[in-house]
Amino acid sequence: MKIISMHVNAFGKIRNADVRLNGGLNVLRQSNGYGKTTLANFIRAMLYGLKRGGKGEYSLSRWIPWNTSDNVGGTMTVEEQGKVYVIERVYGRTSREDVLRFYLKDTASPVQTDLSPGEYLLGLTAESYDRSAYFPQQAVEMSSNDNFGARLAGVVQNTENFNSVMDKLRAYKKELRYERGNGGEIYHLQQRQRELYAEAQNRRAAEEKRIQAEKRLEQIAEEKRALEGQERQNAAEREALQVKAASLRPTQEQTESQLQLRQLAEKISRHGNFAQDKAECDRLAEEIAATPDTAQPQRRVNVPLLVVAIILAAAGAALCFLSPWTLLGVAAGLACLPFCFKKSGVVTLQAGEKEHLVTQFFTIASKHVQLDDCDFASAEKRLQAAYAEYLSDRKLAEALGRLVVPQGDVAEAERQLAENAEKGKMLAEKLRELAREEGYLRSAASDVLPVAEVYDSLKNVSEQLAQAERRYEIAQTVADLLTKAQDNLSTSYLPVLRERCTQLLCGVLEKDYKVVADRNFGISLTAEGVTRPIEEFSRGTQELVMLCFRIALSELLFQGKTPLLILDDALVNLDEKNFDGATKIISRMGNTQVLYLTCHDRKGSLA
Repeated sequence: MKIISMHVNAFGKIRNADVRLNGGLNVLRQSNGYGKTTLANFIRAMLYGLKRGGKGEYSLSRWIPWNTSDNVGGTMTVEEQGKVYVIERVYGRTSREDVLRFYLKDTASPVQTDLSPGEYLLGLTAESYDRSAYFPQQAVEMSSNDNFGARLAGVVQNTENFNSVMDKLRAYKKELRYERGNGGEIYHLQQRQRELYAEAQNRRAAEEKRIQAEKRLEQIAEEKRALEGQERQNAAEREALQVKAASLRPTQEQTESQLQLRQLAEKISRHGNFAQDKAECDRLAEEIAATPDTAQPQRRVNVPLLVVAIILAAAGAALCFLSPWTLLGVAAGLACLPFCFKKSGVVTLQAGEKEHLVTQFFTIASKHVQLDDCDFASAEKRLQAAYAEYLSDRKLAEALGRLVVPQGDVAEAERQLAENAEKGKMLAEKLRELAREEGYLRSAASDVLPVAEVYDSLKNVSEQLAQAERRYEIAQTVADLLTKAQDNLSTSYLPVLRERCTQLLCGVLEKDYKVVADRNFGISLTAEGVTRPIEEFSRGTQELVMLCFRIALSELLFQGKTPLLILDDALVNLDEKNFDGATKIISRMGNTQVLYLTCHDRKGSLA
């Protein structure tokens, strides 16, 4: 791959810049701060993109334009195997606004690939690109990875590309089971197996419930029969109580008689003890009738004679002790006493005696009859009539009392009927509850699905799962064997890599060094029979060794046709002699597009 041209819309400090490159050596000499490293990172961003979030050389935030609102991005035109491609990237404010267009320039047809443009054109991942094609001034980790190992093993041994085989195996294994997350045939079969197992459990539980429901339905049938029998018995009792209550309830005539009886009782009670009062009034009437309107003669005292009689009696008492004749005198005095009283003429009784009797009569009689403006004779007649009515009412009340049914019997019958009705409601409610429960149980029992068909499905899924897991185990075993084979093959390219790196290094240095590299690209130098890590040598020697190693690695990766090498002030620590030797190596890479970015005037063999 060779870069033809670039247009930087906005990237770091570079804005609206166009750069054209030739297919060989390109030297860009500019002072510090111009943007040489920015341009090198622009090339990488076009090939592999930038990450959103975080910090670092390859994060989007690192290359947001200065003092402008333009979006990060631009275009880069490249040539690979005779075809010209255009890579266009623009980063918006959000990932949804990001644009990547990778297409053939002649036809403008998009390149159909899931790989990044760098992986598609160079066959290198971003990490492999950083460790082979790009050589910055600062130290970059130089270690092997799967991408290097697979490509180098395939190149040296001339076998099929391990990446292709492993990709197919990974794809096949992914169809069976995702390495991360949930997915794949095994996962879905396991999900289905769990679902069927749960369904079988549910159906077994439902079957148990159905059996219990059938037992309960039998109990409900018995309970319903018992309740229906109680209902029939209660209905018969209700009919008997209704007949009894009907016989005890008063008829219209009895109700009217009952009302009349209450009225008579109230009327009779207002008279109180009428018979006693009537007897008293009769006695008073007799006395009033026996009392004449004129008074009878009465005796009155003759006062003078009474005085004489008293004196004679006293004198006789004094002389009783003197002689017998005295006693005769006393007797004579006492004989005179009757003559002290004499009849008077016709005189009246004490005033108001008859009126008093009449008043007593009226007072008693007025309790029972109205006597206003009425004389004694009329009062006596009214009282007599009222008493006769009173006696008649009592006789009628006694007769009515014998006709009315006792109220207590009717109330008891009504109470028994109310209890019977409440019992009927309770029985009906229990029957309704049983009917609802019966309906629910019958519906639930009818919805139970047979468990046998679930067991059949579960058996089939379990067999499919076992087969899928066996296929996955086989694929995993094959992958493990291929990985082991790859590990064994990976050591086969190391001698070639060490030999080429040593050849390049000794072509520059006068000393007889031997480069030693392990499978993880850990580099050491052997000089005068002693092998030491490269970190123990000078910075200039380290840079020169790393340059030779990158070139040797690129030659192996691309079978001697290194497409691109970007040097970003990578040789500043070399002295003039070593710098001249390093530039000689670079100048001999005729088929390689080299972009040498520097701020120094010296060019060495690049002049």
